[in-house]
Amino acid sequence: MKARRIGSLKRIANLYDAVEQMRSISLKQASEALSQAENALSVQRAIAAAARDAGREAIAAGDRAEWMLITTQATVATSRMNKVEGLRVARTTSRDAALTEFLESRVKTEQIEQLVDAMRQQAEAAEMRRTQAEADDRYLARMRWRMVRDVR
Repeated sequence: MKARRIGSLKRIANLYDAVEQMRSISLKQASEALSQAENALSVQRAIAAAARDAGREAIAAGDRAEWMLITTQATVATSRMNKVEGLRVARTTSRDAALTEFLESRVKTEQIEQLVDAMRQQAEAAEMRRTQAEADDRYLARMRWRMVRDVR
């Protein structure tokens, strides 16, 4: 009975482990997506900063056409930056949710592993008690047999 129960718990523990591994992969994917969004955001920030600097230089040089072109580039970069920021926020939320799911899965896996270990220890202790009881019974039977033999 206990052996079947331990076997069932081991199978359940294997399922929990598989779920934990899937959640770990999801967390890695979400973290990678967030990293890509953060990288894209820093590229757009750099483009916007470079456009602002180039715009100042164009104004200083008195090149109005160049200044207008650079202002347009800066506006486009800022627009893209805002879109990427929204994407970054969404991916941060997604990564946080994946992290929460992974941690919950990890806790459940640990709990089931502790339960399996406890059941295994109980089964081992019961087996040791049974083995000891058998040895004690053999010893007592031998002692009784000797006592009966010695009395005759």
